[in-house]
Amino acid sequence: MASTIRQLVFGESRLVSSVPVIYSEVWFPFAFGFLFFAFLFPALRALLQIVVLGSIWFGWRIPQMGRIFRTSEELRLWSLTDVVVIAGVIAYYRAAISATVEIEAGAWIYAIVAILSIVSDRLLDRRAVWNAILPDRRLPRGTNIVS
Repeated sequence: MASTIRQLVFGESRLVSSVPVIYSEVWFPFAFGFLFFAFLFPALRALLQIVVLGSIWFGWRIPQMGRIFRTSEELRLWSLTDVVVIAGVIAYYRAAISATVEIEAGAWIYAIVAILSIVSDRLLDRRAVWNAILPDRRLPRGTNIVS
């Protein structure tokens, strides 16, 4: 975001550069959480899902593919791109009260990433992925199993 107050005071805030600013001015755990929950965990989750879904699509056998997919599913809870976008919208409206604020390309791209993350999370058929990783065993007819 770029902001100005009556064309006298100019400020610019970037999502990536906000981590060192938060670290130096606010509080270390908040900067640490922002770095991991807004950047690293979503990027790692996307990378792991690309590896697993790409290997299923192209028929490649990757060792420990189940563990990789399970790790990406565990990172789903900790990837907070949607929360960061909501916080950014709130910050925009709060800053727009006293200043002229412009949203630049990085914020729009991050919002698109958050929307794609939400949509892909809802469209992914996890049972089909697990069956592609390791299909269920076929049992002979007449065999009873507990599960």
